[in-house]
Order: sequence, then C-alpha cells, then structure tokens
Amino acid sequence: MRTKESKEMRRFYYILLVILGIANVSSASASSVDTTHMAQLVKEIIAMTATKNYAGKSLQLYNEALAAHNEKYKFEALKSLARVYYHANPDSFYKYCPLYEMSAQKLKNYEDVYRAKAWYVYQLVTDKRIKEASIRLNKMLQETKGLNNPRYHEMALQTLAYFYKQIHKEKESYALREDLYAQMEKRNADKSAQLNLLRELLDDSQTGEKKIYYLNKLKFFIDNMIEQHKERYDEQLTLSFLQYCYYRNLGAYYLVNKNDPQRAKQELFKAESSDPSVSARNMLVHELLMKTYVKMGDYKKALDETSLMMAYYKNNKEISSIILTLNNHSNILHKLHRSDEAYEARLLYEHLKDSVNNESYMKDLAKLQTQLKVNKLEVENKQAELEAAHSRAYANYYMWGALTLILVVFILVVLVGHSRKETSRVKKEREKAEEEARLKMAFFANMNHEIRTPLNAIDGYSQLIVEEDDPKVRQEHYEIIHHSNEMLQRLVSEALDVSKLEANAMTFFNKPCDIPSLMNELHGIFKLRMPENVELALEDCPPLTLVIDRNRLTQVITNLFNNATKHTIKGRISFGYDQNDDKIRFFVKDTGEGIPKDKIDVIFDQYVQLGSGTSGVGLGLTICKGIVEQMGGTIGVDSIFGEGSTFWFTIPAQ
Repeated sequence: MRTKESKEMRRFYYILLVILGIANVSSASASSVDTTHMAQLVKEIIAMTATKNYAGKSLQLYNEALAAHNEKYKFEALKSLARVYYHANPDSFYKYCPLYEMSAQKLKNYEDVYRAKAWYVYQLVTDKRIKEASIRLNKMLQETKGLNNPRYHEMALQTLAYFYKQIHKEKESYALREDLYAQMEKRNADKSAQLNLLRELLDDSQTGEKKIYYLNKLKFFIDNMIEQHKERYDEQLTLSFLQYCYYRNLGAYYLVNKNDPQRAKQELFKAESSDPSVSARNMLVHELLMKTYVKMGDYKKALDETSLMMAYYKNNKEISSIILTLNNHSNILHKLHRSDEAYEARLLYEHLKDSVNNESYMKDLAKLQTQLKVNKLEVENKQAELEAAHSRAYANYYMWGALTLILVVFILVVLVGHSRKETSRVKKEREKAEEEARLKMAFFANMNHEIRTPLNAIDGYSQLIVEEDDPKVRQEHYEIIHHSNEMLQRLVSEALDVSKLEANAMTFFNKPCDIPSLMNELHGIFKLRMPENVELALEDCPPLTLVIDRNRLTQVITNLFNNATKHTIKGRISFGYDQNDDKIRFFVKDTGEGIPKDKIDVIFDQYVQLGSGTSGVGLGLTICKGIVEQMGGTIGVDSIFGEGSTFWFTIPAQ
C-alpha cells in the first residue's frame, strides 16, 4: 500500500517537474524574443538620432524594458528620452532625466550619472530657475571634487562655465574654460572633449592673441589627422568640419582683429570649400563675407550675401535672423544709392521687429503684478481699519458708562449693531479682495505656463529646424512653431483686449455688414476646427444688414464657438441668429458638459475657468462681455449641467 502511494507520489513530482521545466523554457524563450526586439529598438533610435524624432520609439523601449525588468535597456530608453526632451519639452525632461540618473547609478555608469546631472542644471538655467540650478551645481561640484576620475569634475566645471555665461558673467566663464582646457590638454584627455571645448574658446575669443593661440591648437589637431590619415573623431568632428572651423575663425581674425578684408575673404573662401554642406546650412561664413565686402567697399557682392542669407532664413522660418539681416540689407542698399529699395527694406525691418517685440506686453504684465500687490495692501489696510473700528467701539463704551442704564443700553445696542454691520461689510470686502487676489495669482501662474509652452516650442523647434535636412520633418517643425506663435499671439491679444476694456479704450469701426454672408464665412472656418464626433450646424439666416464693427462681432462669435468646442466631446454645436423687435439675438448652442448652477453667475468674470484641465487663462468670455456691452447689448447663458449650454448675446438692430 505504501509502495503504491510512493510510486504515485513520485509520478506526481515527475509530472510537476516536467511542467515547470516547460514553463521555464517558454519563459526563457519569451525573454529572448523581448530582448531581441529591444535591441532592435535601440538600433532604430540610434539611426533616428539626427532627426530628433525618436520619442515614440524611446517610450516603446522604456515600456518593454519595464515589463521585462531589464535595467540595461531601461537605461538606454531613459537616456534617449532625456536627450530628446532636453530644451524641447521641459516638463517631460524633468520627469525622465532623474530616472535616467537613477538607472545610470544602478548600472554604476558614472559618466552618464554626471551627464544627467549636468543636463538637469542646463535645463534649469534655460528656464531661469537660477537659485535651484545654483544649489544643484554646487552639490555636483562637491561630489566630483574628491573622485579619482578627473573627467567627472571636468564635466561639473563645464556646467559651471555654462552657468556663468547664462547669467552674463562671460569673463568668468571664459577664464574657467581656459583653465579647464589646459588641464584636459595636460592629462591628454579624450580628443573629442578637447576639440568641443576648443571650438567654444575660439568662438568666444575677444582678443586677437587668444584667437591665434587657439587657432594654432586647432591646426595641430588637423595636421595630426592628415598625417595619420584619420577622417573623424566622431560623427560631427570630421576632418573637413574641423578645417571649416579653422578657416572660418581665421577669416574672422583677419577681418576683426587685423582689419585685412582681402586676406579675410581668402580664408573664408577656404572655409566654404572645406565643408560645403556645413557652409550651406550655417550662415556664419556668409555673414562674415558680407561684412568683409562692406569693408572692401564692394557693396554689390555684400548685397548678394545678404540676399542669400535672407533666402536661407526665410526658408527656415528664422524670424530673428531675418530681422538682423534686413537691417544690414537696408544699410547696403542705402550705400548703393537704391533709396526706394532701402526704404522698403527698412519698413519691413521695423514691421517685423515690432511684431516680435513683446516689451509692451511684459510692461502690461508687470502692471498687473503691481496691481496684485496693491490689492494685497488694500486687504491689509481694511484689516487695520477693522481693528481700529473695534478699538473705537470699546472707547465709546467706556465714555458712555456714566450715563443712565437706559442710555447705556441704547448706545450699546446702536454700537453693537453698527459694529456688526461694519464687521460684516469689511469681512465681505476682505473676502472679495482675497478672492480677487487668489484668482489673479492663479491667472499669473496659468499665464506663465501658457506663455512658456509656446515659447519653449518656438525656441526648441527653431533650433531643430536649422539642423533638420528632411523636408517633411522640417514642415512638421514649422507647423508646430506656427501653431505656437498663433497661441502666443492669442494670449497677448486677450491680455491687451482686457486692458483696453478696463480703460474704456477699445475702438469700433462700424460699417454696413451683410450678416448671412458673415455667418457662412464663419461656418467654413469653424468646420476646420471641429473635434471628432461633433457635428456643426448653421441655423437659417434670414436677410439682415447691420451697421457694426465686423471684426469685433466675429471676435465674440469665435470666442463663444471656441468655448463650446472645449467642453463638447460629442454631439452637436449650432450657431445662428434671430430678430426680435428692435434687437438681434446671436447664439452658440452645444450639447457639451454644461455649466454647474454655482458657476453660471460668475462665468463672465475675469480669470474664471470651469476646471483645472481647461486650456487658456479665463479671459475669453470676459472680453466677449466687454465688447457686447460697449456695442450697447447684453450677454448671457442658459445651461443644464450634463446636457449642454446656449451662449447668447443681443445687440440693437439700429
């Protein structure tokens, strides 16, 4: 009996071991497949590095590495994500860069640990978070100072030099980089690291002696590469590229420091022929040639160079460079006595310069911040007044204490009643002021975020578009920059409109307007902006002509439509108008999420938004209300929460 049971037990264990063995084989096979796929993803990411368009592949690799618990490929994915989001998307960068540093720490890859620390400081400095950057930088310097590997401390010192340069301490930055280069040269550090630092020193050299000194250093590297038949140190540092850098800086030396434009021209021509591909996508040589021809008095050739630069910058949508080149272009035309063309170029220069100059907007924002401080002071003053009122009340109690009991009671009743009313009034005013201060503070925070988002996109993709060769990717970058520019213009326009409304300075240009034609035109525009799963309808438009400012009417209807699209995921949006006696009623109706009852009364107030996920800064409906009221009309909303809303406004028919 026991023998039979033991045989059955052994058979059970045998089957169990076989099953476990099969499971292990299957698991190992699956792991092998996953690892193979992840290795392929790494190759694809490396191949896409030049395009700066590998975020999707990096996220896919990161998710697969997490699922497989593979620290090696997780590190590769996080490094790629930190690199691709650096400058381009600060919020994502701040998320993935610390993870990249932690993964490098686990793998004991200290080169990448300190590279991640340096990148993080660079991003903080770029975002003007100077205090936080300074704290992290000091910690990094302390950590690397006592390490055996000098490379890590050199990385920290390079980060410090970048920090100095960004806070306008150029002399300290240059001196630090000089000392750092001497240390790297003395210990025969990695050639790529030396050359990259050497190029920075050449570009920032302020004196002819420094320029020549470092040009000789660069010439030494070039001669060694020629003797050793070496074509490159890495993907960027090729022999032809280094020759291009040498002759370009030599040309700048003869132009600026030696005032020898003829020799400068010869050296700049050598730079062009050394690496034509770099010269074609980098206008530094052409800018130097333009200045050279101006010094030589050959204004026709100088004009050819500015025309070439203008075409390049226009093709790459580099507005700031176009403005600088237009200024030179206009001056050269003036020297050629082509006054009409010079005048047109100057007008275009002034127009573009004004369009990108947001100084007045920043002043308006500063005024708003000042007003916020004033409001806080008013709250404090009202609190002091309340305390003073209490003190006066108690003084009155003592003063009338000697009178008869009836008189005292009467006075006390009066004073208590007055004190309560005063307290209630001041409390309400204080709460109102605090609420306004809170809303304005939220507005500034939201405005800061809303402005930084398109500015970061414009800055990041403006850099990427210069380096991009693929026309399709350049077009995508252009569309992102164009969309960000429109978003920034809308934010500035809304803030300025509110300022005009508060100052009662908004102007109206009333002309006869065919309303059905305008509504059909808006219908065509709105169709292009409709979300998926939402139908757009234009109600019947009876014949109607109004003497009105067409642009302001369009602005109000468009703002109401944009508000409807934000809160309508599916269903229908319709708009139109109808005439009732001597008033015209326009409306925009949606089947969106609707408005809670407690929000309807404040929906048109400044800075009010329905939810934290809503984009914008809460000024659109305020602007609508101000425009409609200055037209002599009224505005309102009818809404059922969860079913939809109808925004409407009426204006006089005559």
